[in-house]
Amino acid sequence: MKFKGNYWIAIQDIGGFTSLSEQMAKKGKRGTEELCTIIANFFKEAEDRILKCNGRIFKLAGDAYYAIFPVNTEIQNIKQLGNELLNLKILKKTNLKTRFVAVSGLIGGDWFQVSDNYQDLLNGKAIYDLNLLEEKTPAGRMDVVSGFHKGLPPARFSRHFK
Repeated sequence: MKFKGNYWIAIQDIGGFTSLSEQMAKKGKRGTEELCTIIANFFKEAEDRILKCNGRIFKLAGDAYYAIFPVNTEIQNIKQLGNELLNLKILKKTNLKTRFVAVSGLIGGDWFQVSDNYQDLLNGKAIYDLNLLEEKTPAGRMDVVSGFHKGLPPARFSRHFK
C-alpha cells in the first residue's frame, strides 16, 4: 500500500546512550535488565503523549523513535509536545537528556510485508531534512521547523533545555 502527503515527522533519541549502555553492561544481567526497563518506560511515556497529539510512533531504532502527525497539527502543539517529551519522568529519574526534532513536509511511504509483520518505509524531503537537523541538534534541545510542505520559508523554533 502506498501513500503520499504532507505530515509532521519527528524523532527523539537519548543523548549519551552508548555510554549508558557500556556502564549498564558492567553490572551484568542486572544492568541489562535496568537498561531495558529505562528504554521501555521511555517509549511508553513518549507514546502516551504522542497519541494525545493524534500522532503515532511508526519506527523504533535502538534508543530512538520516529513519529508521524497530521500536517494540520499546529506548530504550537508540536512545540508543547516537544517540551513534554524532553521532560519525561523517566528522563528526570535517570538524569538522561534527549533531543526532539520535528519537521513538516512531503512524505511518501509504502507498507511492505516482512515475514508476518508489516513495516513502514518512508521517504521524501521531510525525512532527509529531519535526519540532517537531528544530527545537528545536541541533547537537551528541541528543534521544530514547519513550512516545507507549502514551499514557504520555514518557521523555526529552537529551544535549549537544562
